[in-house]
Amino acid sequence: MDEVRVYNRALSGSDVIALGGGALNVPPPAGSASFVATDTSTQGNWTGMYGQNGYIIPNDSNNSPSYATVNFSGANSYTWTTSTSDPRALLAGSGNGRIASAYYATSGFTIDVNFTDGLEHRLALYCLDWDNTQRSETISILDAGTEAVLDRRTISNFSAGEYLVWNILGNVLITVTSTAGPNAVVSGLFFDPLPGPDLTIKKTHTGNFTPGDIGDTYTITVSNSGSNPTTGSVMVTDTLPQGLTATGITGVGWACTAPFGPCSRSDVLGPGASYNPITLTVNVASNAPSSVTNTATVSGGGESDSSNNTASDQTTIATQSNAKTFVTGYALDSPVLRNNFSGWVGMELTVAPIPLQ
Repeated sequence: MDEVRVYNRALSGSDVIALGGGALNVPPPAGSASFVATDTSTQGNWTGMYGQNGYIIPNDSNNSPSYATVNFSGANSYTWTTSTSDPRALLAGSGNGRIASAYYATSGFTIDVNFTDGLEHRLALYCLDWDNTQRSETISILDAGTEAVLDRRTISNFSAGEYLVWNILGNVLITVTSTAGPNAVVSGLFFDPLPGPDLTIKKTHTGNFTPGDIGDTYTITVSNSGSNPTTGSVMVTDTLPQGLTATGITGVGWACTAPFGPCSRSDVLGPGASYNPITLTVNVASNAPSSVTNTATVSGGGESDSSNNTASDQTTIATQSNAKTFVTGYALDSPVLRNNFSGWVGMELTVAPIPLQ
């Protein structure tokens, strides 16, 4: 008699396995690929341009990132030279010298690339017809589950070296097929994060400050110089130097903690755009040094490049000798104070950095 089970709920994966009497064959996650660009100018000088997350160079380095599994099918590896200064040869992963090498096959081969973290990443292939045998080849990106073609590129005349760059999600098969010349070749794979937002910050003031000033201001502007919008919260903090005291901080759209911050906001900032500026108001101590540096920093927004997230503004604190001087006086026969006493005779004078009222 067959066993009948009744479930008053959705079946889990383990339920399905139990009912089927064996392991569940789950198809790989759907892959996607969008072509970004070709690059014929970088040649073998990939460091700083590609491979931020990892790289694979045949007969040199296999430094694939933790989020990727990479398998080659039908490919052999070959090294043309490891002793060359030719800029077409890739810089070695060790940083010492260059190598001209390739994965190759007479008719073609397949590279199975699986990004297992569920995120989209950038992948660049470097193709090099090192011995200039007039190779041409077609590179196709296929969904690993359905083998549907996601993108296809044909290259030729790549003896100077050429990168092909895609944004890829999930599990894909890369087929490299020879269409002319002795074989199909790939000389390197390079893994990078997607370019995201890039926050920058600018800080300025107007004119020189003077000891004893009240209500001098700085202006802080945050911009996005990246290629994608910001995500999440953006925060600005300010570090005041000795001699300045914050009395207020505000900006349209910013939530600021008085009197000196931080300020934050979560609305999206598009590529090339700037948020409304933040105004920081300060008082200057009477004994402030002759020059101070005020620093502001921006963070957050989903960016990965923090090298340009700080701005410093050097501010001159004018001394009495180079500050404006007001001469106030009154006639001996008149108690009225005057700042313009041209033509008066017989008076008492007071010299001060601000006019007397």
